[in-house]
Amino acid sequence: MAIHSLIPVHKLLTERDVATWSNYWQPLNDEDCTVTSQYCQAVATVMARFHHDKIKRIFLIHKDRALFLAGFLAALQVGIPVILPPSDAPGLLKDLIQPEDGLLTDQVELLPLCSTTYVLNSLADLNNFSESPSLLFTDFDPLERSITFYTSGSTNTPKAISKTLRQLETEIAALEKKWGTVVLECQFFSTVPHHHIYGLLFSLLWPVCKGYRLQRQTFRCWEEIVPHIKASDYLISSPSHLGRMPDFESKDNLRLQYAFSSGGALSFDAAQATKKALGVLPWEILGSTETGGIAYRQQHHPAQSWTRFEGIKLIKGENEQLYLQSSYLPDNSIYETQDRIEMLDEDHFHLLGRADRIVKIEGKRVCLSDIEQKLVASDLIQQAAVIPVDTPRRQQLGAIVVLSPAGQQQLLAQGKTYFLRELRTYLRDYFEAVVIPRRWRFMDVIPSNNQGKRPYHLLQAYFNSKEHKQC
Repeated sequence: MAIHSLIPVHKLLTERDVATWSNYWQPLNDEDCTVTSQYCQAVATVMARFHHDKIKRIFLIHKDRALFLAGFLAALQVGIPVILPPSDAPGLLKDLIQPEDGLLTDQVELLPLCSTTYVLNSLADLNNFSESPSLLFTDFDPLERSITFYTSGSTNTPKAISKTLRQLETEIAALEKKWGTVVLECQFFSTVPHHHIYGLLFSLLWPVCKGYRLQRQTFRCWEEIVPHIKASDYLISSPSHLGRMPDFESKDNLRLQYAFSSGGALSFDAAQATKKALGVLPWEILGSTETGGIAYRQQHHPAQSWTRFEGIKLIKGENEQLYLQSSYLPDNSIYETQDRIEMLDEDHFHLLGRADRIVKIEGKRVCLSDIEQKLVASDLIQQAAVIPVDTPRRQQLGAIVVLSPAGQQQLLAQGKTYFLRELRTYLRDYFEAVVIPRRWRFMDVIPSNNQGKRPYHLLQAYFNSKEHKQC
C-alpha cells in the first residue's frame, strides 16, 4: 500500500480515491469486511438519512472506528454539529440529548433515549436507512464545522468544549510532521476510545488523513494486541494501560515504530516496562481538551523535562502557573491553564502539578477538594486531605483523615478492613471507583506547616515512610 500525502478531514471524501478506502480498515477476525469496499457509499447513505430527518445535531456513540467515522464524516458534509458525549451512561445522555438531536450508535439499549436513533452495527444495517443515494460530496470550510467534546472540569458535571474542525486539522498536521513514517505496512492499534480528543486525533483522524492502516476496535487487554503488532506499528495508549504492562520480554526483539501515552501521569517505572516489552519508550503527550497538545517527552530518566509542541508559546505567570499561546486555539489570545511549571528555557519545562487541585487518575479527572468535602460530610470524619500518590506502576489517591468520635468508635468495633470498605462504599455514591482513594492514613491531626498550610511534600511523606503502615 502506498502512503498518501496528508489530506485534511474536510477534503477526505472529495480528494481520496474511493477504491483506496479498502486498504485502511484492518479486521482481525470476522468483522464486517464489506465496510472496506463500500465505505464512501455508506457515508453518502448516512448523509441522506441525516438530511431527510432534519436533525440539528448528531450524537456519536460507536465502538467501531469505521462506522463511527461514517457518521462523523456524514455530519460534517451535511453541516450539523458533532457531539461526542463523555460516556454512554443513559442518565447522562438523557440530560444532554435534545428533541431535535440524532443519535448514531451500536447499542440497541439506547434506542429509547432519542426519537431519531440510528443503530448501525454493519453496512447491512444501511439497507434500512434509505435507497442508495448518489455520491455528492463537496468541500466545505472547516472553520464552519464544530465538534463538541466533554470534560469534567472542576467538578463531576460534564463541561462542553466546542472545537472547530480547523483546530483538529492543525493538530493532525503537527502529529504527522513530528511522527509520520514512510513505512508502508504500519498499523495503528489503540487501547483508548475515540470519543475524546486524544483518542479521536491519534487513533482515528491522523491515520485516516494520512492513509495509514488502523484497527477498528479498541483493545482492552495486552493478550489481544501482542500477537498482532509488528515493528512498524503504532500503539495509542494511556497510563492506566501501560501501568499494567505484563512482565514479558520483547517479542522477537520487537521494536514498535511509536507508542504514545496521554490522559494522566505515566510513572517512570511504567515507561521503562513499556520499553522492555515493546522495544520503545512511549511518547507522553501533555494537553487538555481545551488546549489540545501542549508538550511531549520520553522518560529517559526520572526527571525528564517536557518539550513544547511547535506553534506553542509558553508563559510562566504568578505562582508558577502556565499560560500559553497556541496555534491549536481559535485565536491568538493567551490561555490560562491550571498547570504549574518550572521553566528551563523557552522550549522546555518541568511540570510541578495542578494549580486548581484537579488531577487525572487513570484518565479520569477528579477534584481533590470534592473528595475531601464528601469525606468531611460523613459523620465519621472531621478532617481530610487527599493527594495523588505515585506507585511503581501508576498514580493513585491517598487520604489522610482525622476521625470523629463516632468514627473512632466504629473503627475499633469493625476493624480497618470493614471500616475502609464502608468509607469506599460511601464515596462510590459520588465518584467513579477508579478515583476513590486506595491508600489511607488515620491521624490525630492533619500535618501542616507554620503557616497552617498543607504542603504536598509534607503529606506525601506519610505515604512514603515505612513508619506509617498502609491501610
